Amino acid sequence: RCLEVDLSLGDGTQRIFFNTRGTVETGVSKELIQFLHYMENSTDQFVAESESTDIAALHEKVKQVKKNPDLEGKYMTGADLMAMSRANGLAEGKAEDIVNILSVKFAVSEELKEEIMSQTDLEILDRWVVLAAQVTSLEAFQNSK
Repeated sequence: RCLEVDLSLGDGTQRIFFNTRGTVETGVSKELIQFLHYMENSTDQFVAESESTDIAALHEKVKQVKKNPDLEGKYMTGADLMAMSRANGLAEGKAEDIVNILSVKFAVSEELKEEIMSQTDLEILDRWVVLAAQVTSLEAFQNSK
């Protein structure tokens, strides 16, 4: 059950959701609330107004990472990470669909399965899904992809 909006999840599992924009602060430590607010607003001004030395230390580390030219290209925001994870999940799902479609119709080699599963370009995978549904032979798929 999500207590904040009184929503039953209905699967019997226990989950903890960290919502950076949550409004219910009861039962949550002040440190966690500060951290979640920092995740939404990681500015010098926010840190200056914060009473947390942990947030100040974290902010200094974040600034160091952002300034380091070796790490500059590796730095990603939470939104970047979520977008990348979503794209990876979409690619994996499409690749699995292609393998499943071809496997229903043909005996697909492990080599071809691995090639399909290693593809991450969503445009190519979209094209392969249509191709897999249309081809009348595995050779036609391999020659047309």
